[in-house]
Amino acid sequence: MLKILKEKNPDIKFYSVLDDAFRTYGRVITNLDTADFVSAGKQLEIPENVCYRPSMEEFESLDGAGVIENEIFGTLSTEIGCCWGHSSFLNATEWHTSCEINIAVTPFVLLLGHIWDIVDNTIDASKFTAFYVPTGAALE
Repeated sequence: MLKILKEKNPDIKFYSVLDDAFRTYGRVITNLDTADFVSAGKQLEIPENVCYRPSMEEFESLDGAGVIENEIFGTLSTEIGCCWGHSSFLNATEWHTSCEINIAVTPFVLLLGHIWDIVDNTIDASKFTAFYVPTGAALE
């Protein structure tokens, strides 16, 4: 898939989240079994546009939800939801002051930038780096 992305988007340099280039953005979580999250996510109907629900019982009831809350967030209360659907353009960005866990139900691409590239509440899209995320990967 990464090879296909590179071929179809020759002007964009793609990396894998498994590459060292990802390390300044986050980490791949290797001690979390994501199989139940992937299975639950595959039950969702894929909408034509992107949908976001920050809290979903389908995910919060899984055993792995307790691992995320207790081992990754140090027993802080967490919400586990989903962002899913089709998108082929950059129409919004967000930034976080705390970590976020992403689990790939299907392969996807993350476009990431560093906070130090934000100037006057704006970031130049050319500063983003594209990372391919394979199914089942868990990222912080």
